[in-house]
Amino acid sequence: MSKLKVTTISDPDNDNTAISIDTSGNITIPNNATFSGTVTGAGGGKVLQVVTGEYSTKETTTSTSFIDTGFTVNITPTDATTKMLIFVSAYAGAERTDQNIYTAKVRLRESTTSTTLPSGTYGFGFGAHIQPDNSFASRVGHHVTGSVYHDHNTTSQLTYILQYGAVAYAGYLNTYDDSTILPSTITIMEIAQWI
Repeated sequence: MSKLKVTTISDPDNDNTAISIDTSGNITIPNNATFSGTVTGAGGGKVLQVVTGEYSTKETTTSTSFIDTGFTVNITPTDATTKMLIFVSAYAGAERTDQNIYTAKVRLRESTTSTTLPSGTYGFGFGAHIQPDNSFASRVGHHVTGSVYHDHNTTSQLTYILQYGAVAYAGYLNTYDDSTILPSTITIMEIAQWI
């Protein structure tokens, strides 16, 4: 087996040191070094930072369009090529009048990139509970949970805003009886680009 032993690697024209190797095998690369080509297996998918938030304010709406709540979570990407992995848990409360179930749909809006997550009609979804005998409870509710990736392509601060809207009649957030608080949470992980 052949072995190459060096302490520095320099450029061919100006003899500038590009890489130094000490006696312990530690490699030093100068500041502002640039690389090109494809690197495989170099740690793609690492979690670079995590930001979480919790929101306990009760809200209600009769709007069937998504509207902003007061719940926002900010994160500033370390690089434009990373992705945000976002977990949402929100209590979408419901009420009934006769047999009309009031319930809420939930999604996120990111203000910097003008992105809605997810993009479907009901966002992360909604839910209402019907009793086994087909009668209706006076107050019911549902934890709407989901996860989504966001390709943000920016190094500017991102602001994720929880949105909700009524599916029909009215929708509730963070409560089902106007006194019990069931907080919503958002967790955002910045993930290094997959390689």
